[in-house]
Amino acid sequence: MTFWQEGLIALLATIGLTAIIWLPIRAVCFLPGIKRHLTAVLSVQGDCAELEQEVNSLVLLHRECGIQGNILLLDCGLSDEGRRICRLLTKLHASVILCDRNDIETLITQGDAP
Repeated sequence: MTFWQEGLIALLATIGLTAIIWLPIRAVCFLPGIKRHLTAVLSVQGDCAELEQEVNSLVLLHRECGIQGNILLLDCGLSDEGRRICRLLTKLHASVILCDRNDIETLITQGDAP
């Protein structure tokens, strides 16, 4: 065998072993019957250029791991465009809430949407 073929086989073996090891760990750590609650707080400001990707990643994490909770978008000086993006995300995902500094304590201790 050539050098690149041996390297490819070693890479595939490593990926396979990682997958085999990860499956039981994930099954034990992320049991579907256990309810977890997590409130994520993202401070947002300006135009929120990458906010949609961050929120979508958190929503996906909530779904995959069975986590319940809200994603709070804390307004720390949003522009009009940023506020429009935040409102769109709150309409797309029920767990996303746009709030200001006065509401944050109530939302975290309450644990539910207003």
